Order: sequence, then C-alpha cells, then structure tokens
Amino acid sequence: MRRVDYDTEQYQDYARGRALTEQELQAWLSAFGAVLPERRPLVGLDVGSGTGRFTPALARTFGPVTGVEPSVRMREVAETQASHPDVRYLAGSAEAVPVPSGSADYVLMFLSWHHVQDKPGAVRELARVLRPGGRLLMRANFFERP
Repeated sequence: MRRVDYDTEQYQDYARGRALTEQELQAWLSAFGAVLPERRPLVGLDVGSGTGRFTPALARTFGPVTGVEPSVRMREVAETQASHPDVRYLAGSAEAVPVPSGSADYVLMFLSWHHVQDKPGAVRELARVLRPGGRLLMRANFFERP
C-alpha cells in the first residue's frame, strides 16, 4: 500500500472526519474491556494514535496511555485537542515503538495496520513491548493482498 502523508493536509480534518459519538466510543471501550485484564490501572499503548481519537478515553477507562504516531501534524493535533493528564504522545511507529520492553499491558492498533510497511518487524516490536500475558487489540478493515 502506498504511504499516506498525513502531514500535508489530512491532519487538518482527520479528527472531525473520524469522530465517534459518545455511544460509539463507549461501545468500543466496552469491547476492549471485555478482553483486557480486570485489574486497574493498566498501562496502554495506542499505536497509530493519529489525532488521539481513543487515547484520552483509554486513559480515563483503563489507566495511563502512550499514543505512538509517526505523523508530526497528527501528534500536534492530538496534543492540543486530545490531551489528558495520563496521556503522552510520542513519535514512533509499529516497527519502532519508543518504550521499554515489557512495559505495556495492551496495545491498541485501530485502523492503522494497513500503514505498516514491515509487518513481520512490527509483530516482533509489538511482542517486545507487551508484558507477558499482554493483549494486542487490532481492528483492520483492508484486505491484505500478497
């Protein structure tokens, strides 16, 4: 798949175009919570966090979250429009997550897998950052073709 340059234009309207209603957001949080450990707080990673559509809600619901996003402009929008005391946003990607090994209870990748160029490398990296028993929550909606 061709790389998308979110820093040129898309960052300007992305949050509005991908906004969730409160009901939709709660449905997703409930679905995530159903497969996550019951203990709180959990440490989470939102890889491909974009403008922070889920990141603050994840922090409010489950515990501290690091949003990992390669696009400078998308991170800027997230930092100004999706801030929360238990959220930080870092430059990075699924292939290079800037956190220590075994530091996350879960990783969320929501509609970002199709942007990953090195999928085997990303799988290794995601396994590296998850604690034993950690969960990978992924939603993808593009068919992968060889």
